[in-house]
Amino acid sequence: MRGPWAGPAPARAPAPRPARPGAAPRGFPEGRHARIVVWRGWQKGKGIFSGRLQGPRARFDRGTRLRAVRSLNSSLRKMPRIHRLGSASWVDAKAETEHLNRTPIARVGELLAYKLPRSGAAHCPFPDHEDKNPSFYIHPSGVWWRCFGCGRKGGSIDLVKEALGVDFRVAKAWLRERVDLSRPREAVAEIGASPRSLEEPNISAPIRPADSEVLEEFLKLAPLLDTGRKYLEARAIRSETAAAFGVGQLATDSDALSHLGQRFGFSRLSSSGLLTTSSTPQNLRLVFPRPSLIFPFRERGEAHYMQARYIGNESFAPRWSNLRGHRHRVYNADVLSSNAERIAICEGVTDTLSAMELGYQAVGLVGVSARFTEAQIKALRQRTVFLLLDWDDRGEARARELAAELARFGVPSVRLARPSATASDLNEYLIELRTSS
Repeated sequence: MRGPWAGPAPARAPAPRPARPGAAPRGFPEGRHARIVVWRGWQKGKGIFSGRLQGPRARFDRGTRLRAVRSLNSSLRKMPRIHRLGSASWVDAKAETEHLNRTPIARVGELLAYKLPRSGAAHCPFPDHEDKNPSFYIHPSGVWWRCFGCGRKGGSIDLVKEALGVDFRVAKAWLRERVDLSRPREAVAEIGASPRSLEEPNISAPIRPADSEVLEEFLKLAPLLDTGRKYLEARAIRSETAAAFGVGQLATDSDALSHLGQRFGFSRLSSSGLLTTSSTPQNLRLVFPRPSLIFPFRERGEAHYMQARYIGNESFAPRWSNLRGHRHRVYNADVLSSNAERIAICEGVTDTLSAMELGYQAVGLVGVSARFTEAQIKALRQRTVFLLLDWDDRGEARARELAAELARFGVPSVRLARPSATASDLNEYLIELRTSS
């Protein structure tokens, strides 16, 4: 009991309200505390969220940081698990990128229909790199890769970016849809969707449309030169064939890029895929090395894509280069809408031109892992289809897969046997044939 000497009773303090996720911890003013970044993932063996303080006033002592994180964890435990795990707004972009890049490269390869080891050497899986000898290396950690042949490297998101030919943002969205971010990082390799076709990635961001006007103007500024004709003749491809397919050449001293920048501007030129990611309005850098042959991928008479073949002497430059941020397309796709009764399916640009030299109407898949769309496969019905992919282990395996894929749509195909014991692809056979005659 209170006596008369005790004075008036003190006011009763209101019950503290639980802190909302991301709010100031109890005891910190709302406008002065550092922002709490919550990591989506469980602490090992504890089953609770971990967090850290971030911001200009994040230099608290260890006890203050622990109280802030414990206060946040206390609030999170009172919420349903689905809210604790499913809110993407609680994870900043940097933390999400770091989490996705912890996805094992072998698992990302499965999502892209590539067969990659957990670590060690392998053949480069990218369609634009004809890797005869294994030059693709996966770090022992399993989450970092580098190709010593084409010079590309990076993490899990970069692998998707290079495989699909899209920019970093689209590649990140593609991988996010297939990796469950609510699971621990160590368990990422056990989750995900089944492999999908590279031609039809299920991504929310739209694929960049081709800017045919920019690409056609670029080709006008890059005519085929004598050095390019000699290189093609050494590959047994005649000048008439090169002219029919509009092959161009990027010379070492070409000023085509500055002309394009003045006419179309930096933004449009970058969207066309001709510039590197390090380009600026003051410093335009072409995605293709010099000197290179330029092969346009025309559809209905307009250039929708292009590839470049480096013909210089530098060993560090990749042999084949592609437009940045654009999906690979089928080479010479207009044949599919023609009246040709026999169509050959080849691997790459050079073999497609070689097939045309040998009298076939041909289309080319950019790499052994490339895919046709459903509409393109249906366009092959009522025709005789020959499979002229490379005659090596990877080419034979891909030919069997492609034959089964075509058969599901009612398209029979014929795998032609190796015509020469020393030729591993169609262009090598064409060179032998021309040399012997």
